[in-house]
Amino acid sequence: MTVVTQEDVFENMNKLQEINQQENWQSELVTNKSGTGYAKYFRNGELILENDENVKDLIQYDLMEYRIKLKRFPYWRKKSDERYYWLDYDSSEMQRHFETNYGIDFSDDKILKMVMHEAYANSYHPIHSMIESKEWDGVKRVDELLIKYLGADDTKYVRSVTRKTLVGAVARVYKPGCKFDTVLTMMGGQGLGKSELCKRLGGGYYNPSIGKLKDDEDKKKLQGSWICELEELEALKKSTTGEAKAFISTPIDYYRSSYGRLVEPHPRQCIFIGTTNDAEFLKDSTGNRRFLPVVVGQNKNTGDLFEDMTSEFVQQLWAESKYYYDKGESLILDEKDSETALMLQEAHTEADPYQGIVEQMIKKPIPSDYWYRSLDEKRWVMGEYIETDYIKTYADGKTIELKNSRPGSYEWRDKVSAHEIWHIALKNDRIPKRSELRQINETLRNSIYTTQEHDKLRFGDGIGRVKGFTVNLKSYHEELHDDKK
Repeated sequence: MTVVTQEDVFENMNKLQEINQQENWQSELVTNKSGTGYAKYFRNGELILENDENVKDLIQYDLMEYRIKLKRFPYWRKKSDERYYWLDYDSSEMQRHFETNYGIDFSDDKILKMVMHEAYANSYHPIHSMIESKEWDGVKRVDELLIKYLGADDTKYVRSVTRKTLVGAVARVYKPGCKFDTVLTMMGGQGLGKSELCKRLGGGYYNPSIGKLKDDEDKKKLQGSWICELEELEALKKSTTGEAKAFISTPIDYYRSSYGRLVEPHPRQCIFIGTTNDAEFLKDSTGNRRFLPVVVGQNKNTGDLFEDMTSEFVQQLWAESKYYYDKGESLILDEKDSETALMLQEAHTEADPYQGIVEQMIKKPIPSDYWYRSLDEKRWVMGEYIETDYIKTYADGKTIELKNSRPGSYEWRDKVSAHEIWHIALKNDRIPKRSELRQINETLRNSIYTTQEHDKLRFGDGIGRVKGFTVNLKSYHEELHDDKK
């Protein structure tokens, strides 16, 4: 005689309950018009995805990568295939599952729509989960990160830039697309751990592969990235200042995602961190405010980056940063730190090879018939040495008198162009490349004496009518006058 225990009774009751539940949800499936099978309705697919033990709780939507991912591996996957992304192959197998088990031949399009619907209903953000997995323990780690592990000077500026950067990273994942367009730039020799620090901060969301700061393809590379390292600032070297400025400042990228049909907005969830061993890593002054230099390797490290920065340590760094974010920490440097940043930016700006040539040409008096002279004559005139002690400016501020010349035979120039610099000051006969003109124009834009004009100006023989700059030398006149007192 078989003895039935209480456990057996409960087990049988549970099995019956599961069978009843299965019969209950299956009874909700809508049949086709002939009653011979299930209809190809979206709701039928939805019910199956929510209740079928083989496919329920299978998919989710990653709000960091904007991608469908697996919560667990489906029965059709091989054990050796450990990719957590939803693949085209998975859609095909899901389609086969519906057809084999329910006799429903869903189209490719409907399968994908149902999968996306189910995944989005199970959205999650992995970085939120990591940051919030443990509360901050109250031990301050953020401010001294670069001081302790990369040997940066212990200053208010270094502490502030470090905190703003990490809090900015937190802000970007909790409020995607928020304004944060500054770039902590760590400058120092190789082997100090600059890239390793970035890698450990970003974990699986670290991206060192930004090729250029201008292409749409590079914008797509930001998807799923949190800490983007501009390694050795190579991307900066491959872009113009304007392109780099626009790329870094863009809060939202527009493109078509995987499985998407429309161009959609993708608010950025990443920040940029630069690393370099080049002391003059900035090209010019126009876009420098975005780069916040911190020199590392100045002092002996008091901590071991490789030993100390475990996943638990990094989680606490981010938990601390989240604490500051929740308290309303500003992402902008205060006035004193901004002044320090400006001073450091100027110190690390690449010397402009054209600055001296351009300034010399602008300040040099020209004959009153200069614009009517040939290219060779213009070159000869600009090569002639003029002693500033012999210059006398008349009241009109334009005509001047030089030693041994009649009054009015010379004047201050009122215009200049990159083409003129190229052909006359640099004595080039060939047509300049756009990149060469762009560099000279950048120098002219940075001059205190010039204003860029939208319309073309006339520059005479050998140059013609081209875009240029008007010149105002009033401050230089005053400087000359003061020198003669």
